[in-house]
Amino acid sequence: MAIRILKSRGCHEDDMLTEITRVFYVDLDLYQEVLEQVRSV
Repeated sequence: MAIRILKSRGCHEDDMLTEITRVFYVDLDLYQEVLEQVRSV
């Protein structure tokens, strides 16, 4: 599904791994922020 979304946005196949990795790490950063907020409560 992610590949289909990236293709629909005009992402070239050569750039897909980079884009998927970038989005994945952004999500991990957000997850870490949520964990830190929960721990501080």
